[in-house]
Amino acid sequence: MGRVTLNFNNKNLFRTLFAWVWVAIAFAVDMWYQYVPGKWITDGDLAGELLLSDLLNQEKKILSSNWFYTTELRVFETQWFYRLGLIIFPHNWHMARVLAAAMLTALLVCACIYFSKSVGLGVYGVWAAGFLIWPFGFWHLFLTIYGLYYMVYMILGLFTAGLIINYLKDKKIYRLPLAGILSLFAGTNGVRQLIVFFVPLSITSIIMLLLKIRDEKNLGILDIFKKYRSECTLFLVINASLIMNLLGYFINAAILSKKYHYYSYSDFTWGNVTANPVEALLDFLKLFGYVKDAEVVSLGGIASIFGVITALCLIFCTISLLATLKKYSFEKQIAIILFPIMVLFQLVVFAFLGNYSVNYWLPLICYAVVIFGIWFDEFKTFNEHLKMTLLVVLSIFIVFTSFATVKKEVTSPLRGKPGLLETSEWLADNGYTVVVASFWNANQITEFTNGQVEAYIADPNAKTGETWLQKTSHEELPEGDYIQIINKNSGEYIENYDSYPNATLVYSNSGIEAYYIE
Repeated sequence: MGRVTLNFNNKNLFRTLFAWVWVAIAFAVDMWYQYVPGKWITDGDLAGELLLSDLLNQEKKILSSNWFYTTELRVFETQWFYRLGLIIFPHNWHMARVLAAAMLTALLVCACIYFSKSVGLGVYGVWAAGFLIWPFGFWHLFLTIYGLYYMVYMILGLFTAGLIINYLKDKKIYRLPLAGILSLFAGTNGVRQLIVFFVPLSITSIIMLLLKIRDEKNLGILDIFKKYRSECTLFLVINASLIMNLLGYFINAAILSKKYHYYSYSDFTWGNVTANPVEALLDFLKLFGYVKDAEVVSLGGIASIFGVITALCLIFCTISLLATLKKYSFEKQIAIILFPIMVLFQLVVFAFLGNYSVNYWLPLICYAVVIFGIWFDEFKTFNEHLKMTLLVVLSIFIVFTSFATVKKEVTSPLRGKPGLLETSEWLADNGYTVVVASFWNANQITEFTNGQVEAYIADPNAKTGETWLQKTSHEELPEGDYIQIINKNSGEYIENYDSYPNATLVYSNSGIEAYYIE
């Protein structure tokens, strides 16, 4: 038998090892955050997802008419992963959350690598996937890495675009129905994916076609299709996906909204310009690690500088790739055009709808990191050694801003309530099973007690429960004995103790008080 030898190119081996170690460390950091500080940093919104998942497991349904949803009816969202986590860890909801996070984070890495590979990226696509899961800015940490909210939007978009682009390359027909199904699923969740992804993708397909036929004078439609088959096919397939997404949204708005309780974005109207486009664009760039009000010479201040440099690098990479667009493959041109179109379209939507929040930018980050990957893969102005040095330096910036972001959130969390975990454990240990608390306390109590304590969401002086992220049966407050939770750290107090003539203080710790109501 002949001798088998393995020939490795040292530079390629270094890049490959660096990229995969980069992904592995980022994943480990995310899981540490989920498991350790993530045990108590959760808030009413995030805990509500676990409660909904538990209810869906009990009812064995995809959607529940016995739940008050929020601004979206999340048909294919995080609850599918939370539900599996609760099946495996029915008595440890924290581990159910950690398992769901591990599955979604791994799937996001796969989606990013799949999309990157579809546009012709190799090892730099792996590096981009690692970049994506580092917690380099607060909103990215809180709502993507920890809260998982935006992961599903990213995953659906990346896989859909990857399927479409791969179909153009190999013409494997099974990719089209898969892309159509994902588009439909995304539409049933609500209008967000339509605005963030499908409309910009459709505009990108139009631009790709126009760039080819702009100098053609006498070609008919059939002639254009024969001469520019790839661009025309891209246009047809993408817009077919857009139609499928619109169909999903029609199901959401016209059918599901009649049966389930949620606040639809369908009621929004166009109006005057209410958001400053420049400020909104700066908000997007700040997502890469800028820390507001941080002292210049401090951990947060240095992280802010690194975050700003990273954002400026993104601008530079985008402009340089657009300026040399003709040099790149058809597949890479799609990704290069798509990202700035997404940014510009969001600016218009945010400005005129007037319903703007900085976290709405988060679904675009997955396409931004691919821009970095394409630049490192393609730009030939710098030699390989200098380019690898720049890659390592940028990676150091990301790690540093991630460390600063995590440290700040652990020491002074935006929504995590100090003492609430201990209060919840005291309630469970003493056999209390019914609690009334405000929104930012109630759902966490149920999560912290692994479902043992049923918490009703209502402000301390309200007569009815809130119609937001809780069971519909909780709109009526409990009869008989229960515990009223007052969190003085949030400025809560009982306005009129006469309303609770038999209220007895039974617990007080860290500004949280528990009153036994007879």
